[in-house]
Amino acid sequence: VWGALNGIFYLVQTMSSRWLRNFTLPKWLQVAITFNLICITWIFFRANNVHEGFRIFRAILGTLSNFSRGAMISSSMWGLPTLYGCIGVIILLTVNLLERKAPIQNLLARSTPPIRWLTYFGLAYGTLIFGNLATKQFIYFQF
Repeated sequence: VWGALNGIFYLVQTMSSRWLRNFTLPKWLQVAITFNLICITWIFFRANNVHEGFRIFRAILGTLSNFSRGAMISSSMWGLPTLYGCIGVIILLTVNLLERKAPIQNLLARSTPPIRWLTYFGLAYGTLIFGNLATKQFIYFQF
């Protein structure tokens, strides 16, 4: 299913680019659509069979509908792991915005040594504190 969905997405993109030559979506919308479609295909890639993939997909849609009604606001999903994830996304977006001006290596090379080393130690400390350093099996060995 994973490969078939990717093939269908590619065919739709190819055919629509021929039919709609003068129409293009904004870049941010193209990225958002691609990201969401690939996430959907990953559900089927990871599922044991097609029925389980559809069950997971329905569960996600059910969770989103409950979220829109406010049922999950007091849920345990708003704990420390969610906070860490949000902080991580903010850091990644900040780095992405900084790299639009110049590569991070250049920014660090131009900064003063104390700032540079503070950045290095901060990254190492963050990896030790927030990283999941437990020994576990690599995900692709689970298939």
